[in-house]
Amino acid sequence: MTDALHVLIVEDNLINQRVLSLMLETLSYTCEIAGSGEEGVSLALSKPFDIVLMDIGLPQMDGIAATQKIRIQKNANLLPVIALTGHAQADKGGDSHALGIDAWLMKPIDKGILQKTIQSVTLNKH
Repeated sequence: MTDALHVLIVEDNLINQRVLSLMLETLSYTCEIAGSGEEGVSLALSKPFDIVLMDIGLPQMDGIAATQKIRIQKNANLLPVIALTGHAQADKGGDSHALGIDAWLMKPIDKGILQKTIQSVTLNKH
């Protein structure tokens, strides 16, 4: 891809926010950070993003609920969402489509796997 992707990171942990944003910057992507599910929904619906990295374990509105709120909006299915989780039992298929999740990544995030996953889901959406 020749154009830099604009990525929305929805993550409540400040260290994870910093690590993800640094990884994305080294991949020449631009990013914005939302510290909650509510803020993530608001940003996703008000600004153009190429992809969302959504922490599943957010307080109050979790990542699944936030993703579903984004998905009910017009044309939101064109926006790829990668779920980020620290739980080994993450759904890696099955209900992912029904949940609005395009891919799952386990924390801690590996930069190479992150890049391949982003490329894969953005190619499938465009």
